[in-house]
Formats: sequence, C-alpha cells, structure tokens
Amino acid sequence: MVHLLPELKISLENNRLVLHGSPAESAGCVLRGVLSFKAPEPCKLKVVRLKFKGVMHVEWKEGTQGNQKDFKEERIIMERTWIFLEPGHHAHAISQGTHTWPFELAMPGNLPESLHIGTSYFVHYKLKAVAERPGLLFSQIIARAPVYINRYMATSVIDDFLEPIQISSEWAEKVRYDIAVASKICQVGGVVPVILRLIPLNPKLRIRYLSFTFKEYTTTKARPGHQKTRGRIVHHQRSEQLTSAEDDEDGLCWYHTENIPVPDNIRCDSSGEVIKIRHRIKFIMSLENEDGHISELRAALPVIVVAANNEETINSLPTYEDSWRTLPYDTQLMTDMLVAGRTPSDLTAPPSYESLSTPVR
Repeated sequence: MVHLLPELKISLENNRLVLHGSPAESAGCVLRGVLSFKAPEPCKLKVVRLKFKGVMHVEWKEGTQGNQKDFKEERIIMERTWIFLEPGHHAHAISQGTHTWPFELAMPGNLPESLHIGTSYFVHYKLKAVAERPGLLFSQIIARAPVYINRYMATSVIDDFLEPIQISSEWAEKVRYDIAVASKICQVGGVVPVILRLIPLNPKLRIRYLSFTFKEYTTTKARPGHQKTRGRIVHHQRSEQLTSAEDDEDGLCWYHTENIPVPDNIRCDSSGEVIKIRHRIKFIMSLENEDGHISELRAALPVIVVAANNEETINSLPTYEDSWRTLPYDTQLMTDMLVAGRTPSDLTAPPSYESLSTPVR
C-alpha cells in the first residue's frame, strides 16, 4: 500500500511587490499569503512556523594580488516569524484534509530592492515554513518561497524629467554642436533617440565617425568610508555617415539622429543606502583636419533608466477590466483561491459591454 506524504505549501497573493517612490516617501506595500498543510491521513505535528527574512550582502576586494583587502558586510534587513501551532509538551492532532493559516506582513517603504550583482552585492527576500512531526527521522517538512521587491519612481519625479535635455557648446575653430534627447527618462527595452546638430567652423573639416556608448555605473558601500564604483558598457554603436546636411541661417549644418537601444539586461537606476546605480550615454565625434590631424569631441548625457511598466503603473487609472483588482481584500476568498492553486490574476474580469448587449433582430 502506497502512503501519500503530507504536503506543506506557501501560496502568495503576489510574490512580486512594488514600492512607489523613494525610500523616504514610499508608503510601503503588503505581503499576503496562505500557508497550507495537506494531510492525506490523520497525523501529529509538534509545531508549524513561518519565517520571512530579508538579507543584504556586499563585498569586494581591493589592492594587488598578495596584498588584497576584503570589504564585506552582511546584515538582516527585515525578519518576522509566525507560529501557527505552538510547541508544547504534547503534539497537535491533525485531522485528514487541508489546513490553512493566512498571513499578512506590512513592508516598510524604505526596504532596498531585490537585486543580484555577481558576488559583490545582493538583496534577497525569502519565506521558509517548517512543520515538525514527532520523531527523529524526517521529522521536518519544509517549504520555501522567494519574494521580489521592485521600486518604481513616483509620478512627481517622473514629471520632473520628462522635459528634453540638451548640451550646446563650441569647439574653437572646429565645430559648434547641440546634442539632445527627448527625455531624461528611458525605459528598459525601449529606445533613446539622440539628436545632433553640428555646424562646422572649418569647411575643410571631415567627420570620421560618431560613436555612442551606454554605460552603467554601480557604487557599493561596505563599512563607513569604504566604497567602490564599477562601470560597465551595456551597449555601443558607431556611425560613419550623418543623416543629412542642409543650409540654414547659421550656414551649413549637419544633422544626425541615432537610436540607442536600452537593453533588457540593464539595471534600473537606484539610490539606496548601500548601492547607487546611474547611467550615461557617452558620445564621441572623431574629426580630421585637412592636414590629416585627428581629434575627438567628447560629451555625456545622464539618463534615468526605469522599469518598462513604471510609467504605465503609476500614471494610469485602472481600466474597466482591471478595476475589480482594487476591491477590498477578502481573507477567506484569498485563502480558498490559493489553496485551490489559483491566483488573483485567474479571477474572471467583469464582462465587457459587448458581451452583455443583445443583438437587434
């Protein structure tokens, strides 16, 4: 006869939580879920507990080989334990069937985002449940579930950076230039159009090429006074032809538009206590004089990278189809759904107007 094993399961309303605004202004969010224990037959349990834990780790090495220093720090960001069946002198009798314990945890708005950067930095949030049976052999039944926290910029901050940004200057006796982007905000997976207007001050000047480099800068801090900044190239492209040239009131002008992709693997901008992430689009124009002398013009445009759905999430009212999601939280309904293996997204949205209307015959 085959004996079915008991099952311990953590079911979450949503394992990806969003904090809106900076750590100082965010109102936080709520983690909700249900711990369930499915007993195929009557049994006994000594204790049932659930633990939420957030851990931050930062480290790097400095110095030459043989004389390296380790800067390392690890700390618990947040911790909470629920005891659903208290330990005691006698074990708890558990009847056959599914037993559930709903839980809820308010997450403060200053929590750092979930992030993993090699071995130098990570923030992980996890839930671990334990159901302990009497006896020594295989006495613990364990369930785990990861929780991910993302931070989105507030509407007020987004609005501040939606205006175009431009760099205008003159390189003596060579070129006058304007470099602009439509907005300082760019989205993961999107495109940043960089627009250039160049006025040559020397008619015999030749542009050899234009190059554009999208760079990401990550600064991590360990103990007070110790920090390290790393830069990485997330995208690079080069163009050897300008889009167009025409005459205007300033004389001959060269125009060029370059579309810089924002890669899917880029990290969003972040301003945490331990880590800061920033981005710049670096521009190089290589020029050649009539005597063959080569020189370079360099400039950099700071941009802010946000999640692809950041603006949509915080700037839009819910649609008719999504308005049901704002209904008051019902613990019993959520428990029934999660135990049945369903999530809130499985709920049927309200019927459309077209589905309710009766065709005229």
